[in-house]
Amino acid sequence: MADYDSIQREDWRSVEGYDGLYEVSENGSVRSLRFRNRNIDAPRLVPLILKGIDSGNGYLRVALQAGNVSRLRSIHRIVLIAFRGPAPAGCEAMHLDGTRTNNRLSNLAWGTRKENHSHKIQHGTTQRGIRQWRARFTEKDVLEIRAAVSAGVRQTDLADEFGVTKSAIHAIVARKSWAHL
Repeated sequence: MADYDSIQREDWRSVEGYDGLYEVSENGSVRSLRFRNRNIDAPRLVPLILKGIDSGNGYLRVALQAGNVSRLRSIHRIVLIAFRGPAPAGCEAMHLDGTRTNNRLSNLAWGTRKENHSHKIQHGTTQRGIRQWRARFTEKDVLEIRAAVSAGVRQTDLADEFGVTKSAIHAIVARKSWAHL
């Protein structure tokens, strides 16, 4: 963790909706302005740097409290809103290098869903194929299914063999699913 003096040199902005309570830096740090005494020998009040919590999908969030209400907020969105303003209509936050924990301003941008998805494909972080949580097939299965249908095997028979519906097989053959293969 960075020392107090280097943290002070960062550019800090108020977190939207939490003015006077929390600030965010261009490096993706979030601090509470409820000052803490961090050194018993030489008392000096310093802001408390908050540790990001993994949201379960790789994005870091922090718990922010105003009054008795506490909310989890995504750090990447906090950074973008503080330094670039609210998201333009139809835009979402993008991590330019594909690393969900890299919340530095230089790695973040607002972009359309299509642009964001394109970045995810580029970085190999898109949830498709076997990375998709509902995946019932492997890449090998998909290629075998397409080859079998080309060789004349009925889709209904393949559906029975793989324990899925005929429409699932049809979606693979028609490239409505697994289109990237």
